[in-house]
Parts: sequence; C-alpha cells; structure tokens
Amino acid sequence: KFRVTYAAMVSLYLSRHLTNPDDIIRAFQGMANALTSGFGASLWGLPHRAFRWSLSWESWGSVTARPGFPSWSWAGWVNSGNYDLMDNR
Repeated sequence: KFRVTYAAMVSLYLSRHLTNPDDIIRAFQGMANALTSGFGASLWGLPHRAFRWSLSWESWGSVTARPGFPSWSWAGWVNSGNYDLMDNR
C-alpha cells in the first residue's frame, strides 16, 4: 500500500506548477506527511524506509532537468507527471 500511495503522490506532484519550483521537495514532504502516517525522513523526495526501491523509477515523454537537483531523484526532473515505479520485488 505504501508503494502505491507514494507513486501516486509523486505523479500528482510532478504535474503541479509551483510558484517556486525549488520548493518541490518541501511541498511534497508536507503533503506526504499529511496524507500518510509514517512517511518519515527522505532524501531528495525518496523515503529512507524504501530508498533502494524508490530509486527504480521511470518517466516517459518530454522531461527537463531541474537545476540544482540530483538526476537520480524524480525531483530532479520537470515533466508532465508521467511517472512510475518499476516493480522490482
């Protein structure tokens, strides 16, 4: 359930237009904490409790690098919300 909820929240957030795009991590963390219990700490938007798994994401379509953010995080890219986590059980 956590994985499905997390992936849905990331997809939703990638399609939002923030006044300050650099706020994406703080805004996402606030929403995640409000909607899910135990989201916990994260690194660039990837939850510590499922860090390895959350690295296995993919995006399709047109994407643009977000300056100042790491490429391995979904937050490092601007796109239209086309985001999915690969099933790597």
